Amino acid sequence: MKIQKLKVKSFNFYLVVFTFSFLVFTFNCYADTVYLKDGTTEKGLVVEEFYDRFIFSTPDGEKALLKSKIDDVFFDESYQNNLYLGKRFEDSGDFEKALRFYKMALVSNPLFKEAEEAIKGLEDSKWRFKKTWTYRKLKAMLAGQLGIGLKKSEEKIIINTLTPEAEKEGGLMKGDAIIRCWSGPLTYAGLKNASRCLIGLSNTILEVTIERNIKTDSASGIKLFSPLVISMEYEGPTVKLIRNDSPFYKIGLREGDLITAINNESTRYMKLAEVRKGILKSPKGKIITIRRGLVLMRKRSENGIAKAMWVWHTKEILLEESARKELLEFCKAKNIRQLFFQLQYRFSPAGPETVCRLLYETRLRSFLKEAHARGLVVYALDGSPDFCLEQNHKLVFAQVKAILDFNKNGATQERFDGIHYDNEPYLLPAFQSSLKEEIINQFVALNREAKALIGQNGVKLEYGIDCPFWFDEVDSLYKRLIDICDIVGIMDYRNFALSPDGMIAHAMNELKYASQVQKKIIVGVETSRYPKQQVYFVSVLSADEFNKKAKEPDSPLMKSRFLGFSLRAHTNGANTYIGLVRPDDADEEKFIQALSELEMLFGRIRKVEGQEALDTLTFDIIKAISENPEYKDIRVVEYQAPDSKACLMFAADEIMLEKLTFADLTEEDMNNVLKEAKAEFENYPAFAGFAIHYYRSYRELCNKRK
Repeated sequence: MKIQKLKVKSFNFYLVVFTFSFLVFTFNCYADTVYLKDGTTEKGLVVEEFYDRFIFSTPDGEKALLKSKIDDVFFDESYQNNLYLGKRFEDSGDFEKALRFYKMALVSNPLFKEAEEAIKGLEDSKWRFKKTWTYRKLKAMLAGQLGIGLKKSEEKIIINTLTPEAEKEGGLMKGDAIIRCWSGPLTYAGLKNASRCLIGLSNTILEVTIERNIKTDSASGIKLFSPLVISMEYEGPTVKLIRNDSPFYKIGLREGDLITAINNESTRYMKLAEVRKGILKSPKGKIITIRRGLVLMRKRSENGIAKAMWVWHTKEILLEESARKELLEFCKAKNIRQLFFQLQYRFSPAGPETVCRLLYETRLRSFLKEAHARGLVVYALDGSPDFCLEQNHKLVFAQVKAILDFNKNGATQERFDGIHYDNEPYLLPAFQSSLKEEIINQFVALNREAKALIGQNGVKLEYGIDCPFWFDEVDSLYKRLIDICDIVGIMDYRNFALSPDGMIAHAMNELKYASQVQKKIIVGVETSRYPKQQVYFVSVLSADEFNKKAKEPDSPLMKSRFLGFSLRAHTNGANTYIGLVRPDDADEEKFIQALSELEMLFGRIRKVEGQEALDTLTFDIIKAISENPEYKDIRVVEYQAPDSKACLMFAADEIMLEKLTFADLTEEDMNNVLKEAKAEFENYPAFAGFAIHYYRSYRELCNKRK
């Protein structure tokens, strides 16, 4: 954060020193006029503007006029009218007209600082226009960009916390009140509105005016003729000259400081001599209130962006204290703020219903309590492609009910903060058939009904899911899901930010839409790499045959696994190739039995007579399978079927593409990519941070030597 000294701004703060008789003359001849919505008018001088009101000086004293009750304001000076009209156009989103009126104000008065600031602040207004953020998100952005936290005191916006960098380089201090940013007043704005005004694009400047109380208790050697020059400027009494060895310099006064009060008495109507006397006569034990202009730099910071992390294989973490401690310490070290924590559970029938029983409840409550004490937000996590189908929805609803009951019966710190599902319907082989739309509709219905079930219980529990980035290519699927959920994790699995195939490009549609409908997007990245595994394709079906098989009652194509093995279906449009994944530790006999039963269901690939015909068949199948870049080293395996006829199967090495994961890179490499992506993502209010998949692999990546 950088600091530059600014000359203190005009605050719609027309400080003039005159007698009561001169005031009366001014009100009658040169007055600002406020037209109220009730049909009445007020004449006087606008001496200060706050976020929601004007301070109006009249012969009867000052009065506050709320902007909500004002129909229009006509200033005596044309440049003030142009500024006022410009702000109205800016608020309505007509930035071109706003700029025109601000420039007209400067033509009328080239020294009018507020018009200069209004022009500088237009880019921020354009960026913020029609965007909405939760206050929680705004606080995180403030902490990240400016290194500050705010509180409200007597309607002023006070810096409550700040980083050493913000104090050292930004010139800020704890207890400072932020009075304005650019030309906009913040007093009476409230914390959310004020925070919204302060945030902006990363690596952009922000001009603010702070108010600070300087106590003279520590000053020594102050005399009536101490080297301190105060002059009456347009804005009010201002420090014009101060030596570095001056006692006033040592207590914090600086050139350009506008002195607004002495011992809480406003200087607005003081003569210059009264101001000097008020400060220099018996100076010890006084409070001098000043306003100072600063230029801050909004920076990029990991601290301002939430990180989430998927945690699978949680049994060990729940049962072993050392594993639990290691996880929590890792979260602290890597700025992890949210956990998607896999449930341990068991389904069991209860008459016509299915119930879900959470396992290790006591240990789970203990973990949640400790995680919350460390500031973590914890979501209950589970997922299966099979859950997406209507006949399995009851399992998800049983889980949701179990979580709701678990939360209901526990103390606040022992409850889940949300529910997060990683159900991936496209892993069902039938997703590639004519049943795709039906599967999608069932998947959408599952999430809608699960979210409704939470709402029926009247509890505050966030509901979120994971989706691949390419769901934006499937009609309006991504919009339908964002509309339902509170937060959506986009599996944006790329290890580079830029290019049309990069992380930024793939997340744009989701971020833009979620920002419009005020939902949250968390961008997921991969750090794991599944090992190379063999897939054996044993059947080939035409498109029509595949569709028919998918529609059969209890079709294996409507499940992600077959006899304990992962089921694969690769289609090139004309044909679909059916096979099973053979894990390295697979029981050979069971795997062969599963392949045999798969053949019986979908048919075998018969070896044809004649070498040329055989070469053509194998070439066509290998070419079709190789269209999927994840299948490498495709080879033909001949075998004897039970009917003694020669058959073929095609074995392929299934690999994970390098671009999908950071597994082969370093933590520094990953952080650099995330920073690059974040610079674009944080321009969208929906962006709620990155999610790392997953704990074990991320830990291994962080432990990797460069």
